[in-house]
Amino acid sequence: MNKAGVIEFMNKRATQLAMLSVVFVGMMLFLAPSLIEEAQARITASVTSDKPMKGGASDRLYSGVWVDAPVIHDGGLTMSWISAGEIGDGNEKGWVGVYIGNWDKIGMGFENPAKGENTCYINNSNSNQEIYDVSCTITQGNFAKVTYEIHTKDKIHTKHK
Repeated sequence: MNKAGVIEFMNKRATQLAMLSVVFVGMMLFLAPSLIEEAQARITASVTSDKPMKGGASDRLYSGVWVDAPVIHDGGLTMSWISAGEIGDGNEKGWVGVYIGNWDKIGMGFENPAKGENTCYINNSNSNQEIYDVSCTITQGNFAKVTYEIHTKDKIHTKHK
């Protein structure tokens, strides 16, 4: 092969390598975000109550980070937060406690593992169970939504029915 043939061969290979590199980088621009999202859990939470919630309760993440820390809105009738799993393990687990009524504490837990089923739970002490009905629902998948509802039991009307 003469010099001109070698140069033409090298130019062709360089062009093919450049095209392959462009295709690879383009694919990574679309694939990388989805791979990160797949591994990183996220929870958007909302709480509604028919009685005002009070601040001063605690919150804790065993796994993950707060994107938006728990905040009480609407005169205490709603609360919201967003948490996300840490890059790496992607797991997310924690709880938030609120005071309601005569400083009764209600705890709300959540878990969004990188693999497995999402769960939510309520810690409503025995004395509070006579006063409040508390429920939670959580969607499945990495971007979960959890909803907690706190309702006051109407003792006066239930006794007279």
